[in-house]
Amino acid sequence: MTPPCISSIKGDLAVSVQGMDVPHVKEDKKAKKMDEKSTEKIRKVEERRIQRLAEKTRKEEERRAKPDQYTEDVLRGEFQTYKEYVLKRKRSKEVLGLAIRMPNMSEDISENIVKFIIHYHVGDTTSKWTKGIVGNGPKITGDLFSETEGTQEVKCFTSDGPPTFGPKEKWDVIYFLDAREWLQDRFALWRVALKNNSPEWKGIKVNEDETFEEQSNAGRRPRITWGGLHAQLGEHAVKVFDGSFDDIFKEREVEPDGPQ
Repeated sequence: MTPPCISSIKGDLAVSVQGMDVPHVKEDKKAKKMDEKSTEKIRKVEERRIQRLAEKTRKEEERRAKPDQYTEDVLRGEFQTYKEYVLKRKRSKEVLGLAIRMPNMSEDISENIVKFIIHYHVGDTTSKWTKGIVGNGPKITGDLFSETEGTQEVKCFTSDGPPTFGPKEKWDVIYFLDAREWLQDRFALWRVALKNNSPEWKGIKVNEDETFEEQSNAGRRPRITWGGLHAQLGEHAVKVFDGSFDDIFKEREVEPDGPQ
């Protein structure tokens, strides 16, 4: 019997292999198909996430474009009501000799005082009180919002006690309203152009052992007096207003140019 030639054997083997279900080939095809399905699923999830984000952004922009209902007249009226109430309480305290606690200035008054100082003395008329935008829609974070500065945080203090900060508060610019002499009709506003997550702000020492960042990360509310804060801020703290309540609504006078 004549033995088969080598080429004939190779051909027969090739035919046999082609007709067989090789296990690793099936597994590779299955894995590839699963990868394709997984990739497609991830793509669809990402598309939906982007769509939701775009829709949220659109609604936020529409809401921010709405008018701020807390007008100058509203502020004047609310401030006068608050002032009369406090003066009446002070008289009662003096006459009765009782330990009557004076009410804190309402946030709508202090935050809108800052808003109108920003309008008239900083020159940013896009600043709005976020709670003054009424109607349905996503919540706008921060005390004030500006097309120029973004989220504007406001801290008002009427005594030497320390203002407090939420551990998760976020802002682009923060304003400090010194209202310690408000009953003598004097207000001062300081602008600090530091974000809450800036290295300079996170590194502020709130006590001998801890920084602002450390207390925030621990879930505590950082507390620090304006004097202690101002000493650390240096040139980052800029006084933009110092005057009476009525002065708030007078546009800042631009100093004339010197001799040419």
